[in-house]
Amino acid sequence: MHSKLLMALFALLMTASLASAATLESASPMGNGGPGATITRELVPLFCQMPDPAGTGLSSQIDFVYPFDSGVVDDYVADASGLAVNAMDWWGQYWNYSTFANSDYYVVSFYLDNGTCYPGGLLSTQDVTTFTETYDATNAWYAVSASIADVAQTPGQRYWVEVQSVLEFTPNGQWGWQTCIAEGGDCGAPLQGFPLLGIPYWTAQAYIGMAFCLYNDTIAVEENTVSSVKSLY
Repeated sequence: MHSKLLMALFALLMTASLASAATLESASPMGNGGPGATITRELVPLFCQMPDPAGTGLSSQIDFVYPFDSGVVDDYVADASGLAVNAMDWWGQYWNYSTFANSDYYVVSFYLDNGTCYPGGLLSTQDVTTFTETYDATNAWYAVSASIADVAQTPGQRYWVEVQSVLEFTPNGQWGWQTCIAEGGDCGAPLQGFPLLGIPYWTAQAYIGMAFCLYNDTIAVEENTVSSVKSLY
């Protein structure tokens, strides 16, 4: 009995030491993750920047317990269609954890541009609680797919988008938005803020952009139209 108690205490001490050894970082040293699933949608592509296998994840996370807040924004120019954004894909990495867990949810925000390649007024912010994460073992990143509430777009207008994971650092570590392989916006480097680590909002980072795709989901449009018609009767 005495030896079993000692073994249990040893295990608890080891777990505590592993958790306390992690320190916050502004970018991931390596990608980590677990299994996921896929989802099918009918999408009209509006804008897309694909992830860079040689890139990294820039911390963009809200932890209400620690607490800390980090964020990354990247710019894009709305296409000529004028269609609203109501679906997204983005890519990210988990690291620095003692116990792996997927994000509780994500916060997606859209900003206007202030005219100088810098985020201006907040256009939309929403909690994304329904999403699918698909793990890519080759690249050690997650692809995240989600539907969002309509975000109106003016053709040719520059916007900024921010994706943040809501996740507790202890024990679940950090989440970082994956950098992209080719930049499609016209403002250059993405901007990051991480005040706890001395990085003010918004500070240019040494990468060309972030990995995300914007869509208009025609299924969502059709379902909303049917629901509106049904509500009349």
